[in-house]
Amino acid sequence: MGCNLHCKMCPVPDPHNNMNGRKYSGMPFELYRRIIDQLSDKCRTIRLNQLGEPLLNSEIVDFVAYASSKGHHVGFTTNGTKLVASIGKKLILAGLREIVFSFDGCNRETYEKIRSGANYEEVLAHIAEFSRLNIQLNGKCKVGVDCIVSDLTCSELGHIEKFWGQKNIPVNFIPLDDWAGKVKLPEEFGNKRTTTKAKRVRYPCHLLWASMAISSEGRVMYCCHDYKLQSRLPSVMEKPLLAIWNSEIKAIRIRHVKGLIDEDPCLSCNAWMTMPEFYSLRDISLNRVKSKLKALLRK
Repeated sequence: MGCNLHCKMCPVPDPHNNMNGRKYSGMPFELYRRIIDQLSDKCRTIRLNQLGEPLLNSEIVDFVAYASSKGHHVGFTTNGTKLVASIGKKLILAGLREIVFSFDGCNRETYEKIRSGANYEEVLAHIAEFSRLNIQLNGKCKVGVDCIVSDLTCSELGHIEKFWGQKNIPVNFIPLDDWAGKVKLPEEFGNKRTTTKAKRVRYPCHLLWASMAISSEGRVMYCCHDYKLQSRLPSVMEKPLLAIWNSEIKAIRIRHVKGLIDEDPCLSCNAWMTMPEFYSLRDISLNRVKSKLKALLRK
């Protein structure tokens, strides 16, 4: 949890005000090993970032190698500023399977206005060199780009898609987010998705079934939007992951199915609207969604 950039739409640069005073920290390798050892009953997808820049962790190559050695699909999102060729080569050889670069715009002015503290040409060179090494070393790493859609980028979307298409790198356009209502976005970004208490009928949030998030300090979270650690769940040092999944997290899943969503971090969050089923089922009975999730609770 921490970053070398100071992007205005992100809570990390000001953790005192935006993240309940959390300190910049990198997960120790022994804590990480403890987590992976509890997940190795089958192949899983491991994402080595929740907030911030994963390449600031000096042991990132060891993180990738250890999870990969256990058969997991390992990836992360990065701003690319720290991905020099020597680190890129080690990550590929360690078994990294996916890397996503946060890169907004396709010209220096737009990019550096959004990614405050980054150098446009330098990061482009890092992405190009990593892609070259991935091919040269017969790596299995999928390379992609995430671009945030805002008033600063929306006029360039066609150019951005063409820009990365010429480099044979897929680009994913993601909506501007106010981090589940917890961050006030600068007016210059416009096009904001503001999160308030939903007045409409809510769907249970799929994130409580689909994944488990763990902070750099080792605390389990409801999901990535619980970065203020408001759920107050146990640490992996205090309780096994499976026990937390089947007790504290199961309890909040049941509350969601029953419609008892009455406290943060869930109360003011709209991440539940991103569930894949939402867009196809939004005009269908809520009971159909609830019945599917109740069935999952019984498994």
